[in-house]
Amino acid sequence: MLVTTAWLMADPAPGRARSVGFASVQLAMDLATAWFGLLLASRTCPRDRDRDGADRRFWRHGAVAVVVGALGSVVQVFDVFTNPDPGYAFQHGHSGPFLLGAVVIGLVAMLAHPIGPTEHRHNTRFWLDAGVVVIGIAVASWSLLVAPAVFDHDAREMQETVSSAILITANGFLVVKVTLSNRPPMTRVAGSLLSAAFALLLLPVAGAFEPPDPARLRQTLALRMVAGFLLTAAARCELVLRRSGPVTRVQRRRSYSLLPYVTMVGVYCVVILVPPIGLDVPSASALGGAIVISVPVGVRQLVAFSDNADLVTRLDVSLNDLGKHEERLRALLLHSSDITLTVGDDGCVTYISPPVERILGIPPDALLRRHWLNGIHHDDLLTVTAASDRIRSAPRTTVTVQARVRHADGGWRWLEFICTNLLDDPTVRGIVCNIRDVTETRQLHDRLRHQASHDSLTGLANRALFNERLQAATGPPAAGAGPAAGAGAGAGAGAGLVRQAGVLLIDLDGFKAINDEFGHHVGDMVLVAVAERLAGCVRDIDTAARLGGDEFAVVLPGAT
Repeated sequence: MLVTTAWLMADPAPGRARSVGFASVQLAMDLATAWFGLLLASRTCPRDRDRDGADRRFWRHGAVAVVVGALGSVVQVFDVFTNPDPGYAFQHGHSGPFLLGAVVIGLVAMLAHPIGPTEHRHNTRFWLDAGVVVIGIAVASWSLLVAPAVFDHDAREMQETVSSAILITANGFLVVKVTLSNRPPMTRVAGSLLSAAFALLLLPVAGAFEPPDPARLRQTLALRMVAGFLLTAAARCELVLRRSGPVTRVQRRRSYSLLPYVTMVGVYCVVILVPPIGLDVPSASALGGAIVISVPVGVRQLVAFSDNADLVTRLDVSLNDLGKHEERLRALLLHSSDITLTVGDDGCVTYISPPVERILGIPPDALLRRHWLNGIHHDDLLTVTAASDRIRSAPRTTVTVQARVRHADGGWRWLEFICTNLLDDPTVRGIVCNIRDVTETRQLHDRLRHQASHDSLTGLANRALFNERLQAATGPPAAGAGPAAGAGAGAGAGAGLVRQAGVLLIDLDGFKAINDEFGHHVGDMVLVAVAERLAGCVRDIDTAARLGGDEFAVVLPGAT
């Protein structure tokens, strides 16, 4: 390519040999670009199969467009050999329809390629920005190329200028697609090379329809040679990047684009360069004033857009941090061993954490909007209700209470409630309870307490519990007790009344002989049988105890 370009630039008036060389090299580059495009169309990106299918379709259409352009290069070679004028093939030959067809196929490929997975609002903004840019380019093309040909009434020149205007508009749309799309069909490097190639192809268009000029023809051929090389390099670069691994082309972009405003400035420049004919001074002044005042208005709007973009960015960061905090809190609550419960002012559950299903076997949704006392054991309901009244008595009050709660399997679990009144907190507006399962702790505590107060062999009360029950049965009545409290005293009324009780002391005759003759295990069986008979003979308010060895005792409260 470099040798051919230098060879073209060396002669001010390219002859037939140079024209054939240019067309041959151009044909070779077109075929290489088409081959690279077909390879890209057949390649699969494993990370994004759907989007890669759209990319493959785009490159397949691009390869077809390049093949059509290559046919134009073949026609150019034919024109060079059949016409003695070397410049005829490039200015008045038969390759124009092929080149126009290639542009149309490329434009269709760009239109068919999806913008990317965005919201409807973003798609609307993209098409509005793209429409502004394309309309601005079309206006510039009409003013600089098509309108002069129309006023000159040259049908052939008008046809060529319209083709050039379509080519320019297609290039503008390509730039918009690559710049504004969320998922362009190529990487930024390949897109830059492709845009540069189209720009080089369009540079000589503005003066392409003037009378033939050998020097200008030489420059045009050189630019087309470099543009063709850039097209080939773009396809090759994309292929290398694809083969190196899955390519991610999603990029974070601003919420606004500068392209529509750049296009507006360009149209204003066209108005200045090609002023309307027949305008008087007031009209021209008004037009100039409109152009001048649009500049600060556009700048002011861009400043506002920039401020809004900064606010949106900070808001996105804040929302992202908030989302992470919520996810962290949700994970902590989900994997916590305790239940977090929030109760509204009406006593209904407004929130309960997921561990409730692991502890009570009940899904959280089944407990929402239910009264929080539902499921409490009836023996503990009075205690929990009193605790609830203490919590509601004052804000920020914290109360701890233990109660049995029904499990989904019908059993009961001991739970410890640590509740705080946050009804005055506008962010909570409820009573927050941290609930811990203390069933095993409670069972262990009850078991240890039973072992400390009962005989391990017979299960009767031991000496310590016997003394405690005897003291309770013979001591003064409890405060607030009714007249029945001292009904069995028989000593009249008085503040110093002492209740009386009966005490039975029981000793087993011949127990030592049983141990000596049959062994201690049989003696233990006798003790257990005696304990069972004693427990079956006494009242619920009586206490049967084993004092040690074969000695038993019974406390009979209220006995005369």
